[in-house]
Amino acid sequence: MTVSLTELARSAKEGLLAFSVAVGLQVLQEIMQGEVTARVGARGKHNPARTANRHGTEVRHIPLGGRRVEISRPRHRTTANEELDLQSYAVFRRDDLLTAAALERMLAGLSSRSYAAGLEPVEPLAESGTTRSTISRRFIAGTQHQLDGLLHRDLSKLDLLAIFIDGIALADHCCVVALGVDRTGKSSRSDSGKEARKTRPCATPCSTT
Repeated sequence: MTVSLTELARSAKEGLLAFSVAVGLQVLQEIMQGEVTARVGARGKHNPARTANRHGTEVRHIPLGGRRVEISRPRHRTTANEELDLQSYAVFRRDDLLTAAALERMLAGLSSRSYAAGLEPVEPLAESGTTRSTISRRFIAGTQHQLDGLLHRDLSKLDLLAIFIDGIALADHCCVVALGVDRTGKSSRSDSGKEARKTRPCATPCSTT
């Protein structure tokens, strides 16, 4: 595997992050080219048993640092002219990484309007996927996924003696929280769809209204 020292030296002037991005993208290119070579053979070597051929490149996008960036993806087709997929590209293009990044940043207080300003720079790469509407859709998708996990998690293993239920009004919605207490005084509550446990005895009575 080889990388361009000239490009890396240019990226190093922009800081460690830009340098790391440049190295990572060059390594990705080597991985994709290696996958193509494994299927079609080395360049310039005649192979009568060849079942696929290189077919140039195309511009595609992968998630990086909370946005999409352009890369050049090598193409290859079978001798019957059928397009072949790259497993290595499929691994790196997962959109769930973008959804997770948007959810994490917005829960930390970064608005969809200011989302792009809160990202680390990756110049000079062409980037996309940071508009207000795009980030809002990802945030909705991420919270929906978390909510689905919360509503469908298995509670059959919990041995609870008491359950306290309360709610809080949020705009036009009512958020309901259920807190269960077991025999030892440990409580179990919901936390972003995952079970979170905190160990402390219930020392104060439950107030009612």
